[in-house]
Amino acid sequence: MSSNPPTPVHVQHLQHGGPKTQPSAHHHEAHAQHLAKRQGQSPAATPAQPATAPLRAAQETDLDDEKIAAAIFEFELQILSFWFMALTSFDKVLTSSTRAAAAPHFAEAVFDMFEEKVLGEFAKATKADLVIDAFKAIIKEGDRAKAALTSVNLRDFYTSHVKAIAAAESELTQEKELFVQTVKDRSEQLLRNDPDEYGMFRMGLLEHYQEADARLKTATQEELFSGLSTEWIRQYQDADIKLQIWEDDLSVYGVHIDAPDGEQIAEELQQAGVNFWHMKVTRVYAFYERGGNGWPSGYVRVDANNRLINIPAEQTGDYRKVYERLGSQ
Repeated sequence: MSSNPPTPVHVQHLQHGGPKTQPSAHHHEAHAQHLAKRQGQSPAATPAQPATAPLRAAQETDLDDEKIAAAIFEFELQILSFWFMALTSFDKVLTSSTRAAAAPHFAEAVFDMFEEKVLGEFAKATKADLVIDAFKAIIKEGDRAKAALTSVNLRDFYTSHVKAIAAAESELTQEKELFVQTVKDRSEQLLRNDPDEYGMFRMGLLEHYQEADARLKTATQEELFSGLSTEWIRQYQDADIKLQIWEDDLSVYGVHIDAPDGEQIAEELQQAGVNFWHMKVTRVYAFYERGGNGWPSGYVRVDANNRLINIPAEQTGDYRKVYERLGSQ
């Protein structure tokens, strides 16, 4: 990237099931430095700490409106942070040639992910009466991203989008206190003058909380980077992911991606501890016996929806049992 926009706040990673590699030490160290810089401290002075955690289950009625409002804002800022980091991490693994290449389909897929994972329900007019003003920066970014789709140069698209994300994060941070105070004032006014209307207001606020909380759980940096990688691979015909796993515990120890910049992407996915089972692209698992002869004991080939699609030559050994085990973890 040619510019260095402000980096959003770091939060802890949520864990998911399935066969996966473990995050490398350099990922944890990088996140520790990321948080320290955000707080204006020396990177070595403060270990990585999670940001404000979800308060409690949204259905618990003792949550006051101010805390719900503050939590909604924190959820959205965390999602923006993860999206920013996933975008910048993915850009780093691309070579100069692919970064400068025409990729309109990939740019469109990136925007679809942004709309689903980052904007979510906040972009829908049905909830505009509650938070449309406070979250105008995010919704404006949706328009910016759509306009960027006219660019066929991936570098231009990335530069424009990442700058806009950083700007949106900055605007939201500045508006948090105002949003919380606005929610407090409105709830107090409704409690005094219109208890029935307050009930509807409260219900809408809780719906926002639940939606943002659910979106955050599927929008960690690892999940978003995995999604970007999936869309990148799907651009290319017959591209897939080939994995080497141990048959005893199904742990991944080797990854090869048949796509431009596949080696760099595979390395990043392994370091991030991504769950390959959830990547919606064709995958071939070669499973090996520990201490064996070095040849695969068999293969499991699955499509983007994890349906078993072994070709006849691969229908040997315990492939069905391994397939069932992969799906059950």
